[in-house]
Amino acid sequence: MTVHRFANIFCIFLLVSSCLATNGCGYRNPYVQQEAAAEGTKTIFLAIWPNRTNELGLETEIYRNLVSWFNKSPNIKLTRSKQEADFLLTGEIRAINVPALSYGQFDQAVEVNVILTVSYRLEEQASDTVLLEKTDLTFTEASQIGSDAVSTRTNKKKALAIINDDLAERVYLGTVGSLFPF
Repeated sequence: MTVHRFANIFCIFLLVSSCLATNGCGYRNPYVQQEAAAEGTKTIFLAIWPNRTNELGLETEIYRNLVSWFNKSPNIKLTRSKQEADFLLTGEIRAINVPALSYGQFDQAVEVNVILTVSYRLEEQASDTVLLEKTDLTFTEASQIGSDAVSTRTNKKKALAIINDDLAERVYLGTVGSLFPF
């Protein structure tokens, strides 16, 4: 590589870097914590969602994932007091279904789909205005049938962990988009 070509590439790199650093395109990454915006801080009461399934502890795992996602935002503060909250985020774990996905020898299931159905709602407490409502939202993740019950259960838990993170991310992004529209 010649010195002239290297100098051209370096100049282009500096030009692009300085443009990005000074001008910005208006895009705001909701995954990264930023300085609190001019919109101010919104306070949300996050309820533990009732669990209508036979999957023990699922409501706690979903709650933990939601708290983890909402702690990423400097503009949202979670509160334990319903009276102090500007907004209420409620939901319900409606169903879990585990149908067979594929079969192996002797028509035995070797893979299943873990399907979780939830509903959730974000409302402004002062006016009882619903800002966001999703009903019968489903999340699906494949899970392998293990050689014994313990490994099958472990695989199902891993699939549910993936689903829970996807769910929490979707609720978080929907809430941020509703409270702080671009």
